[in-house]
Amino acid sequence: PEAPAAKPTPPPVPAAPAKPTPPPVPAAPAAKPTPPSVPAAPASAKQSLTIIMKKASGSLGVDLHDVAGRVQVRRLKDMPEGVPHPAKTAEPPLLVGDQVVSVNGNTYTGFKDCVMKIRASTETVTLVVERDS
Repeated sequence: PEAPAAKPTPPPVPAAPAKPTPPPVPAAPAAKPTPPSVPAAPASAKQSLTIIMKKASGSLGVDLHDVAGRVQVRRLKDMPEGVPHPAKTAEPPLLVGDQVVSVNGNTYTGFKDCVMKIRASTETVTLVVERDS
């Protein structure tokens, strides 16, 4: 008896073409250390001051003006020779740029009202002002 015929082996399956290897992915940059946080200063840091002034010759020796509905010291006037300047001798002194918040404990409704309250004061005027710090 004859040995059974061997089955023919199928031809080899060609290998799939090799896929090109993608270039290596660059490593992510090292994270920079976060600096310690510093609290941000308020946009406009202001301090509130109470200034008691004595009028000289019926005046505080300042020019005031309206800035967006607030009364602000525009300039210090010249005083007669020998007359102490009320704004300069007040403690703390009144400065150009100070914004008046109240006059003698009373708020005001506008520039004219503020000026009227100052003029109506007798010898001493108490101003609360805001000052950029």
